[in-house]
Amino acid sequence: MSESPKANQKPVLIVDTHEPARILLKAYLNRLGHPNIEESSDSMEALQLLMSAAQDHAPYSMVFMEWTMPEMDAVEFIRATRQMRSFAHFPIIVLAEEYDHSKWNSVMNAGANAYLIKPVSEETLIAVLAKAQPPEPQKSE
Repeated sequence: MSESPKANQKPVLIVDTHEPARILLKAYLNRLGHPNIEESSDSMEALQLLMSAAQDHAPYSMVFMEWTMPEMDAVEFIRATRQMRSFAHFPIIVLAEEYDHSKWNSVMNAGANAYLIKPVSEETLIAVLAKAQPPEPQKSE
């Protein structure tokens, strides 16, 4: 079991219509030092959660978004999210059932940080999290 060097207290949002996928991802994230996980099976609800968090000055640390959602797909969700100043640069990781180059291009061009194929393995998640995190701000001396 891998441990994150420091626990992240900002919540992570998992948006997926498949409860077993949310449960598995939540378990991995908990083990990796992300104890605060919020879940949604509805993309419009998830967008509302993000907007509320931004208004409360309590943004999420990242969001995992299923590619195919009934109300809005990942590309539409990413575009809407990136328009919010609080979420212009935070990690958005897209979850998909299979690799599709055109879908990958679409979500990456919309502003996704990574694209994961379900079911997600813990090892793959660790690698993607390392790459998807925004760089720490430089301290000027």
